[in-house]
Amino acid sequence: MRSVTGPVAAALVVSVGLSLSGCSTPHAFVAPDPTWQVHTGQLVYTQDRTTLTGDLTVHHRGPRDFQLEFFKPGGARLMLIRIDHEDARAEGYLMKRPWEGRLDSAPHTVRPWLALRDAFLQPRPSVLGGIALWQGQVEYRDGLMSDVSIAFPEYHQNFVISFHP
Repeated sequence: MRSVTGPVAAALVVSVGLSLSGCSTPHAFVAPDPTWQVHTGQLVYTQDRTTLTGDLTVHHRGPRDFQLEFFKPGGARLMLIRIDHEDARAEGYLMKRPWEGRLDSAPHTVRPWLALRDAFLQPRPSVLGGIALWQGQVEYRDGLMSDVSIAFPEYHQNFVISFHP
C-alpha cells in the first residue's frame, strides 16, 4: 500500500474537511441605507421572570427587509435581528450562539423576535392553524406609531416598545 504525501495529501484533507463540515456561504444581508425607514425608542422585553430594558432601533424597507437592534446604553448588543425576505439572522447576548437560516426553520426561542417584523409592519395578529401567534396593540401619535405592545403567549415573551417622535 502506498502512502499519499505532499500537495495531493493536503488537497485530500481539505476536500474531506469541507465536505464533512457542511460549510456554506453566509447570506449577505442588505445593509440599511437612506431608503429605509428608521424608528428609535425604548424596548421592555420580558420572558418568564426576566425583564430587560434597553434602546431599540428598527430599520425596514417594504414588507420584507427588516433589521432590529436591541441594546443597552453604552452599546452592549442584546439582540440583532436581520431579515431579508425569508432569510434571517439572530445574534447578541440573548442568543447562546448566532443563528442564521430560513424563517421557517428558526429555533423555538428566537421565533418571537423574528415575528416582530410581521407584527411591526402589519399590526394585526397573525394566525396559524386558527391560533393567534401573537397579540398586539398599537397606538399612534400624529399619524406615527408611538407605542407598541406585543405578546407571544405560547413563548412567554412580551415586547413593549415606545418610539421617539
